[in-house]
This record gives sequence, structure tokens and C-alpha cells, in this order.
Amino acid sequence: MIFSDTLYDKIFADFLISTKINVSLKKIKDEIYEIKNTSRNDTRSGRNSFQTPSRENTDKKELQKLKNYVVRFINEFLNGDEKLKDLEVDWCYWWININAPNGYNVIHQHGNVEFVGNFYVQTGKDYGLFEVLRNDGSVYNKIGVRDAYFKCDCELGRFYLLPGHLWHYVSNNYSDEDRISISYNIALKSKSSRKSKPYLNKLK
Repeated sequence: MIFSDTLYDKIFADFLISTKINVSLKKIKDEIYEIKNTSRNDTRSGRNSFQTPSRENTDKKELQKLKNYVVRFINEFLNGDEKLKDLEVDWCYWWININAPNGYNVIHQHGNVEFVGNFYVQTGKDYGLFEVLRNDGSVYNKIGVRDAYFKCDCELGRFYLLPGHLWHYVSNNYSDEDRISISYNIALKSKSSRKSKPYLNKLK
């Protein structure tokens, strides 16, 4: 026998974790359009789109409930991972994305945050895909390039969480309705320190 006891470990992998969150999509949609009617368009990555300025909290009850559930989910995820259980959410800012028909988001990333997230309020067939690009050096060789991007046909009412360093974009909305999502920037802190200085990169 030439080869024996061969071991294969996949290392340095990124991830996408998702969960359904039990909130009223109708109430959230109504609250989103209420905010849109009184908010300036602070679009950054969006094209033919509407994006609100980022915020931490809101007086809109269902949107605030959703934000609180997002924080709770992330803390439970961290606590269940042996390597991450000493961390917890420091702050969580969020904003609304409305991609009109033929709207999309150009490739971008969210700066100095540990996690980014998206929750889908209105989406479906032909609404466009959420696409994530691998951005480490392996994409320049013949092995890494085969696994260089991930396409997510995102599900209504589902929250998606991924590492903050990953570049991503949203393809064209070919439907005749708005594509609506809520994006989140999440910074972490050590449970032992309980102190951190928030930093929010405006280039989203």
C-alpha cells in the first residue's frame, strides 16, 4: 500500500446561515412604506432603488421586533459555537432596501463589521438573486475559482447571515413589483469586556 491513513480537512471556510423569523410580513411591509413616505433616499449600492439611512432602533413595532429577534438569533448562534461563544452583539444597525422593477444593487461590502444580514419582506421568482463572491487569494488559482461565488434565491420571511468581509450584490429585479429587504450591519464585542467603540462604514 502506497498511501494510508489519508486525512482531509476543509479549513478557513466562510458560511451563510439562515432562519425563518416569525413576524408579520404584512405589518412590516406597511411600516416600510410608512417610513419610505417620510424618509429621504439614501441610496448607496442600489440602482433604480430606494434605501433609507441606517438606524439602530425605530418606533415601528414590527420592525423593532424583527431587529430584536435578529440580535437574539445571532447571540444564540454565537453561544452555540465553541470558538465564538465569548462574543455577543455590540450593536446592530439596519436599513430598508426597495428595488423597483429593473432595480438592482452593485457589488459592495459593508466595511468594518463582523456580520451582515438580510431579511426578505417581498421577493419571489424573477425578483433577482443575492450573489456572494469569495474574496481570498484562492480565487486566482484553478481550484479556488471553481467555488468563487454563491447564488442565493432568497426565501420570503427568511433571515440570512454571513461574514461582513464578503463582497456581494443583487441581480436585476425582472418582476413587475418592488423587491423589499432589510439589511443589517452587526458588530460584536467580547462578553468579558462589555465595552466597544461603534464604527459604521457608510459605504454600503
